[in-house]
Amino acid sequence: MTEERAIVSVIVIVGILLLFAYTLFQLSKYADMMAGAFKSVALLGVVAVVAIAAGIALKRMVS
Repeated sequence: MTEERAIVSVIVIVGILLLFAYTLFQLSKYADMMAGAFKSVALLGVVAVVAIAAGIALKRMVS
């Protein structure tokens, strides 16, 4: 996988997570506890994406 494709995939993943988080925010009006659990999962996903992006940036700096 080239770096450009990796960056595009990271952007797509972030977009999907944002859509997911927005959907959960809408659902939270009806089910606060469920949304709370899902929001923490979404936050973990965002942290993972940021870690991947940082890894790509570090790889670029080293090479």
